[in-house]
Amino acid sequence: MIFSNNGSLANPIKNYASSTNGAVFDYVLYTTENVVHSDGFNKNTNPIIRSQGYAVVTVVGQVPIEFSYTDEFFCSGQPGTGLSARYVGQGGELWVYD
Repeated sequence: MIFSNNGSLANPIKNYASSTNGAVFDYVLYTTENVVHSDGFNKNTNPIIRSQGYAVVTVVGQVPIEFSYTDEFFCSGQPGTGLSARYVGQGGELWVYD
């Protein structure tokens, strides 16, 4: 799943991950120049994407994770890719990948 921050400020990808139940994910944050800014493995944090940057997120645990983000984000991915995640947009839109 790719989250692109189209806004003028840095924004977090909020989520409901929890290491206590195995709901964790990997991520890589990129700048507008496609340079890796930060990464994390087996995390349950809220990664912050820089303005005009993007993140590649992969659910690696056995439990689905719900991610939510502001309307300044663009989210893309392919259903049926094994991500086991739910993505909820600012307007309440819901995409399920599993």
